[in-house]
Amino acid sequence: MRLSMAICDDDPPVLASFGGMARRWATSRGHDLLLDSYPSAEALLFAREDRSGWDILLLDIEMPGMDGVGLAKKLRETDRTSEILFITGFPDFMQEGYEVGAIHYLLKPVKEEKLFEVLDRAADRLLRVPRYLFLSSGRETERVLFDDILYAESDGHYVRFHTRTGEKRLRATIPEAEILLGEDFFRVSRSYLAPLRLIKAVSHAAVTLEDGTVLPLGRGLYDELNRALIAYFRRS
Repeated sequence: MRLSMAICDDDPPVLASFGGMARRWATSRGHDLLLDSYPSAEALLFAREDRSGWDILLLDIEMPGMDGVGLAKKLRETDRTSEILFITGFPDFMQEGYEVGAIHYLLKPVKEEKLFEVLDRAADRLLRVPRYLFLSSGRETERVLFDDILYAESDGHYVRFHTRTGEKRLRATIPEAEILLGEDFFRVSRSYLAPLRLIKAVSHAAVTLEDGTVLPLGRGLYDELNRALIAYFRRS
């Protein structure tokens, strides 16, 4: 499973420690993890302006400026699907955590096995809910279901998503978008990602989608794509 995670803590050693544990968790579970770390709520919100969000948010509560609960409330204005985990030295914020749908409080110092247990729960929950990206259509940002994405292509510093309701953009690279979209999408070439569910035909040079769109297939990817298709339909 491909997952994106953001960790926010104003203590650099703690931030590095959680980052290391998160990477070890992902490796041990076979997940591909796109991990971002931020020293403040304000830094995370600034980064959030240019991306679609994260699957899992690991937020310290006691931070200068905006605290973790305030940050979660701000993020929940546009994102109802991320799994939020709070880090705290005090169990006094439980009620506020319920308001933003936090799934757990991790009391410092956090043991690695406990973090692994909670991250397992977050990953399981993500598998059971519809997944969205927040994409820009120019003047506004819209929530787009993964199932409404027809394909994605590189567009300079952005990725352009062709969806059932038109073209949207996200400030990201194709490798970053590949991680965000997960294993149900396949990188058919350097510049294109296609949902496995919509692939109708495959040749050694091209992929044809159900609506007739033809995308180039990178050299040497024919067998890998066919294996990915077989695995996808076995999961479905």
